[in-house]
Amino acid sequence: AILYRIRFGKDKRRGKMNELYLLCFGLALIFFLYFLAFVFLGNHACNMVPGYNFKLPAERAHYNEKKLRRDSAGFCLVLALIFLLGGLGCRFWSELCFWPAIVLAAAWILKYICYDRKKSRFDRRYRIDD
Repeated sequence: AILYRIRFGKDKRRGKMNELYLLCFGLALIFFLYFLAFVFLGNHACNMVPGYNFKLPAERAHYNEKKLRRDSAGFCLVLALIFLLGGLGCRFWSELCFWPAIVLAAAWILKYICYDRKKSRFDRRYRIDD
């Protein structure tokens, strides 16, 4: 009976469907909208990047905004796809597909914000001149 409830997303005791797929689809939608913002807003979208939005215009001239925007858009698209696949798995297969999507997204985020002790990844990757 437990495997039936997990497999088909119905809980006979509560009469309720599994709603974790809605959370996954909502997160996928949010990250896809961020992806579209990075694609269509041009260099103004770089202001959404944490750490870059507080830099003075004189400091911003030393960074490659095109590369920053492209990498941030790719980051958001990968997260949107992870949550979309997790949501589809939750909806049509098992609610347990939610947890691998969360773990994969957390690993992707941690990989993206990994820092070095001497110089941050942000400066290493996007700074034009040292």
